Amino acid sequence: MKKLTLFAGTTFAVLFLLGINCYAGSNVIYGCYEKHGGELRIVSNNHSCRHDEIPISWNKAGPAGPAGSAGPQGPQGPQGPPGSAGSPGPQAQVYDAQGQLLGIFPTAWDTLISFFVPDFSRFLFLSPDTGDVDLSNPLFNVYYDSDNCLGKSYVDNGVRYQILKVESKYLIADNSAKVCTNDINITIKSVSMPRFTETGLVVRDCWAFDTTGCIPVVPANEVALPFKTPVGLPVYFK
Repeated sequence: MKKLTLFAGTTFAVLFLLGINCYAGSNVIYGCYEKHGGELRIVSNNHSCRHDEIPISWNKAGPAGPAGSAGPQGPQGPQGPPGSAGSPGPQAQVYDAQGQLLGIFPTAWDTLISFFVPDFSRFLFLSPDTGDVDLSNPLFNVYYDSDNCLGKSYVDNGVRYQILKVESKYLIADNSAKVCTNDINITIKSVSMPRFTETGLVVRDCWAFDTTGCIPVVPANEVALPFKTPVGLPVYFK
């Protein structure tokens, strides 16, 4: 009997303290605690208690506690699948006066007409006066493994992404690794060098090659352009 009385007294003390600090509202539970028997009943408000009961109340939910410390970082997830390729952007196409397609990506450089020829993955520079491949831009040398500028030819490594013209031939540089003019695997005996005449024309003289230093070169191959040349001017883009 003493234990029951002690338990009832403790319960009364706790609930009484909660009732003092509570506030009215939907978050509050009201109760009536019998003074003698210790019986507790839930009511709708404090005014419902009888004269032999003590009104008490408590909150349904207490205040939020402080935020806990951050947990350890989890392991990295697997790499996602690659996204789909985007659609290609618009490409300006280059046509000549006769309507033949010349290439794409027109650019302006040193007053020349320049465009990209997809068949060779090279750039081509046309003279705006003749409509033909310009002989003086860029000024490049052609190296030969035989005398009098005959035999297998090589061009400067720096012009390997352009279509070149030597006399009536069109050349493109090979994509193989560059070599040196003094490489033991190749023999350079002559070189064709551009020269301007008094009338402003460009001619290519042939000289005996006597340089001992390493000049980076790549093999040059003769090709046929995929369109008729000289190009019918003017050139236009669309």
